[in-house]
Amino acid sequence: MKRLSVIWPVVMLVASGLWFFQSLNALPDSVSDMLRRSAPALLVIIGLMMLIGRRVRFGNLVAILLTVVLLVGVGTVAYSRQQAIVRNDYISPFETVIQGSVTSVRIILTTRQTDIEIVSAAAGNRTVSGNYTGSIESQVTVDYAVDGAIGTFNLSETQRNTFPALELVGRGKLTLSLPAGVTIEELTIKNEGGALTLDSSTNAINKLSVELANGDINATFAEASGMIGDLRTGGGGITVTIPPTITARVTLKGGGAGSAQFDPNRFIEDTNLVLQPVGGQAQIQLSLDAPGTLVVQ
Repeated sequence: MKRLSVIWPVVMLVASGLWFFQSLNALPDSVSDMLRRSAPALLVIIGLMMLIGRRVRFGNLVAILLTVVLLVGVGTVAYSRQQAIVRNDYISPFETVIQGSVTSVRIILTTRQTDIEIVSAAAGNRTVSGNYTGSIESQVTVDYAVDGAIGTFNLSETQRNTFPALELVGRGKLTLSLPAGVTIEELTIKNEGGALTLDSSTNAINKLSVELANGDINATFAEASGMIGDLRTGGGGITVTIPPTITARVTLKGGGAGSAQFDPNRFIEDTNLVLQPVGGQAQIQLSLDAPGTLVVQ
């Protein structure tokens, strides 16, 4: 027990050291905010040490571990609730002109807690344009490069601080217009959390890759053949709208595969949970993976 008593001064030294650096403004604002909100945990540690320190073997260590678990749990709940709030502290518009020599583009979107809405541009508008609104803790960077007749547009959302201030945490929204008259060679979307609405009814897409950690996917495709698409979400459902003139082969995966909704006049479901087109070869191929409802219409 005597050796465990060293924990008391260690706790006090660590707490006073952090307090000292905070008073000198030597810590980042986000870290200071986290320490300020975690300060009551020190009283919890002291209380638990007094309660079980001499009654339980390694009681002081147990008290510290219990406090850490409590702190992590409360912090996780607090940040999860805050992430549900839509923020508009940070606004970042963008517009990239697609030169006449470029016949197709690759578009790569990497976002965090963001709802995404993608639409086709107005006729004659050869730009990738849109707007991001969200938390000041987020930062959006846009890069565009051309290699021959193919352009690559890359939009990435990153977190400014390793430990964001709690009151500044929240979800964002990204709106993006696809360029008119330009083939989308590849559209890749990776999102840590948020819904996706994709309307590419006037844009042909050759390769589509969507990966959401959580959120619904609603996609409408153009009257064009040749697309290969892989759509996945870790939480939510997927609804795809395919023009009636386009035949498709759709592979169903995830928890929603066994109860997918589709038009039996257009598709036949085989024993491998694959929707085969009625009366013809598939012009596009899709893979849908979601724990929620899968709808093919």
